[in-house]
Amino acid sequence: MNEEPENMPRLDRMHLGQRNGDIPPEVENAMREALTESGDQWSTALELASTHVGESDPHLAKSIVHDIALATMARICMTTRRKLRLWHGWEVLDETTCVTVAHEGFVYANGVIIDDDSVGVLIAPESSLDPESTDPWVVIRYQNVWRAEIDWNEHGYEGMVEVEYEIDDD
Repeated sequence: MNEEPENMPRLDRMHLGQRNGDIPPEVENAMREALTESGDQWSTALELASTHVGESDPHLAKSIVHDIALATMARICMTTRRKLRLWHGWEVLDETTCVTVAHEGFVYANGVIIDDDSVGVLIAPESSLDPESTDPWVVIRYQNVWRAEIDWNEHGYEGMVEVEYEIDDD
């Protein structure tokens, strides 16, 4: 029987990035370094993620690369306590106007499984950290994200933050 040691990274979980170790530290560190120097973080993340996908159907490979890039960026935000900005929707208003939907905040859970078995990321807007805030946290499906960016600016929450929350089952 071929058993992997407990501390071996699970490369088959890179597209989720749920737990520490799902994305090997050397992969996370290389992407973090590249993204801090990149003018186009999303393209850089996709390029780096593509090195972890073997020969397969090109359409499937594109989907896997997308999820690895997003999972790794979310994991970097969790590790460094940086905010992640996700563009995940758009709507055409008229023949010359298209508006986009985006959320920005701290990643509190990555690789969450949503009711329909799709994978998402839980984002808490910075404003929601105020004890008086009623701003909601949001779960965004990976499949809806068409661009992501890490905010490398100092924001004052680089240390530990205590957060209390309730889950409404309604």
